[in-house]
Amino acid sequence: MARGSVDEESDSGAPTRLLLIRHAQTVGTRHYLMAGRTDVPLSPLGRRQARELATVLEPVPIAAIYQSPLARARETTAALARHRGGIPVRTCADLRELDLGMADGLDAFEAYRRWPRCLDRALDAATADFAFLGGEWWSEGEARADRAITAIIHTHPGATVAVVTHGAVLGLLLTRWLGQPRGSWRQHQPVLGSLSIAIARPADHGPTIQLQAVSATAFWSRSVAAAVRLPTRLPQRGLTPRRR
Repeated sequence: MARGSVDEESDSGAPTRLLLIRHAQTVGTRHYLMAGRTDVPLSPLGRRQARELATVLEPVPIAAIYQSPLARARETTAALARHRGGIPVRTCADLRELDLGMADGLDAFEAYRRWPRCLDRALDAATADFAFLGGEWWSEGEARADRAITAIIHTHPGATVAVVTHGAVLGLLLTRWLGQPRGSWRQHQPVLGSLSIAIARPADHGPTIQLQAVSATAFWSRSVAAAVRLPTRLPQRGLTPRRR
Protein backbone atom coordinates (compact mmCIF):
# COMPACT_ATOMS: atom_id res chain seq x y z
CA MET A 1 0.00 0.00 0.00
CA ALA A 2 1.27 3.48 -0.81
CA ARG A 3 2.32 5.63 2.11
CA GLY A 4 -0.34 8.14 3.05
CA SER A 5 -3.25 6.26 1.51
CA VAL A 6 -5.48 3.26 2.08
CA ASP A 7 -6.77 1.20 -0.81
CA GLU A 8 -10.55 0.95 -0.67
CA GLU A 9 -11.55 -2.62 -1.50
CA SER A 10 -15.18 -2.66 -0.39
CA ASP A 11 -17.98 -0.35 0.63
CA SER A 12 -20.03 -2.95 2.49
CA GLY A 13 -22.25 -1.85 5.34
CA ALA A 14 -20.74 -4.40 7.74
CA PRO A 15 -19.34 -2.71 10.87
CA THR A 16 -15.61 -2.45 11.47
CA ARG A 17 -14.12 -2.70 14.94
CA LEU A 18 -11.30 -0.20 15.41
CA LEU A 19 -8.61 -0.89 18.01
CA LEU A 20 -7.24 2.62 18.49
CA ILE A 21 -3.78 2.43 20.03
CA ARG A 22 -1.71 5.35 21.22
CA HIS A 23 2.00 4.53 20.98
CA ALA A 24 3.75 3.63 24.24
CA GLN A 25 5.92 5.93 26.38
CA THR A 26 8.94 7.53 24.69
CA VAL A 27 12.30 8.74 25.93
CA GLY A 28 10.92 12.29 25.80
CA THR A 29 7.79 11.72 27.89
CA ARG A 30 9.46 12.33 31.25
CA HIS A 31 10.87 15.65 29.99
CA TYR A 32 7.61 17.02 28.55
CA LEU A 33 9.09 16.89 25.06
CA MET A 34 6.78 18.37 22.46
CA ALA A 35 7.41 15.63 19.92
CA GLY A 36 5.11 16.21 17.00
CA ARG A 37 7.07 15.20 13.90
CA THR A 38 10.25 14.89 15.99
CA ASP A 39 11.18 11.21 15.81
CA VAL A 40 11.88 9.77 19.25
CA PRO A 41 12.12 6.07 20.23
CA LEU A 42 10.25 4.26 22.98
CA SER A 43 11.69 4.26 26.49
CA PRO A 44 12.37 0.97 28.33
CA LEU A 45 8.99 1.37 30.04
CA GLY A 46 7.41 2.07 26.66
CA ARG A 47 8.81 -1.12 25.20
CA ARG A 48 7.36 -3.03 28.12
CA GLN A 49 4.00 -1.30 27.65
CA ALA A 50 4.01 -2.35 24.00
CA ARG A 51 4.73 -5.98 24.91
CA GLU A 52 1.98 -5.99 27.53
CA LEU A 53 -0.50 -4.54 25.04
CA ALA A 54 0.43 -7.28 22.55
CA THR A 55 -0.33 -9.88 25.23
CA VAL A 56 -3.72 -8.31 25.99
CA LEU A 57 -4.64 -8.41 22.29
CA GLU A 58 -3.40 -11.97 21.73
CA PRO A 59 -6.89 -13.57 21.54
CA VAL A 60 -8.31 -10.83 19.29
CA PRO A 61 -8.57 -11.65 15.56
CA ILE A 62 -6.89 -8.67 13.85
CA ALA A 63 -7.16 -8.37 10.06
CA ALA A 64 -4.52 -5.64 9.67
CA ILE A 65 -2.47 -3.07 11.55
CA TYR A 66 -2.23 0.50 10.29
CA GLN A 67 0.59 2.58 11.73
CA SER A 68 1.99 6.09 11.68
CA PRO A 69 5.41 6.28 9.98
CA LEU A 70 7.02 7.76 13.12
CA ALA A 71 9.41 5.53 15.07
CA ARG A 72 7.44 5.48 18.32
CA ALA A 73 4.37 4.16 16.52
CA ARG A 74 6.37 1.66 14.47
CA GLU A 75 8.06 0.29 17.59
CA THR A 76 4.68 -0.15 19.27
CA THR A 77 3.36 -1.91 16.18
CA ALA A 78 6.44 -4.14 15.99
CA ALA A 79 5.75 -5.57 19.44
CA LEU A 80 2.21 -6.48 18.41
CA ALA A 81 3.21 -7.89 15.01
CA ARG A 82 6.12 -9.83 16.50
CA HIS A 83 3.90 -11.34 19.19
CA ARG A 84 1.22 -12.40 16.71
CA GLY A 85 2.94 -12.92 13.39
CA GLY A 86 1.26 -12.93 10.00
CA ILE A 87 -0.76 -9.74 10.46
CA PRO A 88 -0.34 -7.31 7.54
CA VAL A 89 1.22 -4.03 8.66
CA ARG A 90 0.55 -0.93 6.57
CA THR A 91 2.13 2.48 7.03
CA CYS A 92 -0.17 5.46 6.52
CA ALA A 93 1.29 8.97 6.55
CA ASP A 94 -2.10 10.48 7.40
CA LEU A 95 -1.82 8.82 10.83
CA ARG A 96 1.34 10.77 11.76
CA GLU A 97 1.33 13.18 14.69
CA LEU A 98 0.58 16.90 14.36
CA ASP A 99 3.41 19.07 13.10
CA LEU A 100 4.12 21.50 15.95
CA GLY A 101 6.14 23.86 13.78
CA MET A 102 8.45 26.17 15.73
CA ALA A 103 7.76 24.28 19.00
CA ASP A 104 8.43 20.79 17.63
CA GLY A 105 11.25 19.08 19.50
CA LEU A 106 11.34 21.55 22.40
CA ASP A 107 10.29 20.71 25.93
CA ALA A 108 7.19 22.47 27.22
CA PHE A 109 9.24 24.64 29.61
CA GLU A 110 11.41 26.10 26.87
CA ALA A 111 8.44 26.58 24.53
CA TYR A 112 6.55 28.44 27.25
CA ARG A 113 9.59 30.59 28.05
CA ARG A 114 9.78 31.67 24.42
CA TRP A 115 6.07 32.01 23.58
CA PRO A 116 3.93 32.20 26.75
CA ARG A 117 0.85 33.70 25.06
CA CYS A 118 1.01 31.13 22.28
CA LEU A 119 1.19 28.22 24.74
CA ASP A 120 -1.65 29.69 26.82
CA ARG A 121 -3.83 29.74 23.73
CA ALA A 122 -2.83 26.19 22.77
CA LEU A 123 -3.75 24.90 26.23
CA ASP A 124 -7.06 26.78 26.42
CA ALA A 125 -10.05 24.45 25.85
CA ALA A 126 -11.99 27.42 24.46
CA THR A 127 -9.60 27.72 21.49
CA ALA A 128 -11.48 26.52 18.39
CA ASP A 129 -8.42 25.93 16.20
CA PHE A 130 -4.70 26.45 16.57
CA ALA A 131 -1.32 25.99 14.91
CA PHE A 132 2.20 26.89 15.99
CA LEU A 133 4.07 29.05 13.49
CA GLY A 134 5.13 26.80 10.62
CA GLY A 135 3.04 23.94 11.97
CA GLU A 136 -0.25 22.22 11.31
CA TRP A 137 -3.69 23.46 12.34
CA TRP A 138 -5.70 21.17 14.61
CA SER A 139 -8.42 21.11 11.96
CA GLU A 140 -5.92 19.99 9.30
CA GLY A 141 -4.62 17.12 11.44
CA GLU A 142 -8.14 16.08 12.33
CA ALA A 143 -9.20 16.09 8.67
CA ARG A 144 -6.34 13.91 7.42
CA ALA A 145 -6.70 11.44 10.30
CA ASP A 146 -10.44 11.23 9.65
CA ARG A 147 -9.68 10.58 5.97
CA ALA A 148 -7.39 7.70 6.92
CA ILE A 149 -9.91 6.15 9.32
CA THR A 150 -12.72 6.43 6.77
CA ALA A 151 -10.64 4.60 4.15
CA ILE A 152 -9.71 1.88 6.68
CA ILE A 153 -13.39 1.35 7.51
CA HIS A 154 -14.30 0.98 3.83
CA THR A 155 -11.37 -1.38 3.24
CA HIS A 156 -12.15 -3.74 6.13
CA PRO A 157 -15.93 -4.19 6.51
CA GLY A 158 -16.83 -6.68 9.22
CA ALA A 159 -13.21 -6.97 10.43
CA THR A 160 -11.17 -5.88 13.43
CA VAL A 161 -8.34 -3.48 12.60
CA ALA A 162 -5.64 -2.02 14.85
CA VAL A 163 -4.63 1.61 14.31
CA VAL A 164 -1.38 2.72 15.98
CA THR A 165 -1.08 6.48 16.08
CA HIS A 166 -0.54 9.47 18.39
CA GLY A 167 -2.07 11.41 21.26
CA ALA A 168 -3.14 14.58 19.47
CA VAL A 169 -4.48 12.65 16.49
CA LEU A 170 -6.57 10.38 18.71
CA GLY A 171 -7.63 13.23 20.96
CA LEU A 172 -8.91 15.21 17.98
CA LEU A 173 -10.71 12.21 16.49
CA LEU A 174 -12.38 11.19 19.75
CA THR A 175 -13.45 14.78 20.41
CA ARG A 176 -15.00 14.97 16.95
CA TRP A 177 -16.83 11.66 17.37
CA LEU A 178 -18.13 12.74 20.77
CA GLY A 179 -19.43 15.99 19.31
CA GLN A 180 -17.34 18.10 21.70
CA PRO A 181 -15.60 21.43 20.96
CA ARG A 182 -12.27 20.84 19.22
CA GLY A 183 -10.31 22.78 21.85
CA SER A 184 -11.19 20.18 24.48
CA TRP A 185 -9.28 17.43 22.69
CA ARG A 186 -6.70 17.01 25.46
CA GLN A 187 -9.46 15.88 27.80
CA HIS A 188 -10.14 12.95 25.44
CA GLN A 189 -6.51 12.14 24.61
CA PRO A 190 -5.82 8.46 25.43
CA VAL A 191 -2.95 7.56 27.74
CA LEU A 192 0.34 6.29 26.37
CA GLY A 193 0.34 2.63 25.39
CA SER A 194 -3.43 2.38 25.75
CA LEU A 195 -6.25 0.82 23.77
CA SER A 196 -9.54 2.52 22.91
CA ILE A 197 -12.25 0.69 20.96
CA ALA A 198 -14.81 1.95 18.46
CA ILE A 199 -17.39 0.35 16.18
CA ALA A 200 -17.71 2.05 12.80
CA ARG A 201 -20.34 1.70 10.11
CA PRO A 202 -20.05 3.20 6.61
CA ALA A 203 -22.71 5.73 5.62
CA ASP A 204 -23.33 8.04 2.69
CA HIS A 205 -22.43 11.12 4.75
CA GLY A 206 -19.38 9.45 6.30
CA PRO A 207 -18.95 6.61 8.80
CA THR A 208 -20.87 6.57 12.05
CA ILE A 209 -18.66 5.88 15.05
CA GLN A 210 -19.78 4.33 18.32
CA LEU A 211 -17.18 4.41 21.06
CA GLN A 212 -17.15 1.30 23.24
CA ALA A 213 -14.17 2.03 25.49
CA VAL A 214 -11.88 5.03 25.75
CA SER A 215 -8.71 5.11 27.84
CA ALA A 216 -8.62 8.89 28.18
CA THR A 217 -6.73 11.22 30.47
CA ALA A 218 -6.72 14.90 31.31
CA PHE A 219 -3.01 14.66 32.15
CA TRP A 220 -1.74 17.19 29.61
CA SER A 221 -4.53 19.62 30.37
CA ARG A 222 -4.04 19.41 34.11
CA SER A 223 -0.34 18.77 34.73
CA VAL A 224 1.47 20.35 31.82
CA ALA A 225 -0.66 23.48 31.83
CA ALA A 226 0.35 23.98 35.46
CA ALA A 227 3.98 22.92 35.02
CA VAL A 228 4.87 25.25 32.16
CA ARG A 229 3.60 28.23 34.15
CA LEU A 230 6.06 27.68 37.00
CA PRO A 231 8.38 30.71 37.41
CA THR A 232 11.49 28.53 37.52
CA ARG A 233 12.33 25.16 36.12
CA LEU A 234 12.27 22.58 38.88
CA PRO A 235 14.31 19.35 38.90
CA GLN A 236 12.83 16.77 36.56
CA ARG A 237 12.15 14.37 39.39
CA GLY A 238 9.59 16.81 40.74
CA LEU A 239 7.77 16.99 37.43
CA THR A 240 7.79 13.39 36.31
CA PRO A 241 4.35 12.17 35.12
CA ARG A 242 2.74 9.50 37.21
CA ARG A 243 3.26 6.01 35.83
CA ARG A 244 0.21 5.11 33.79
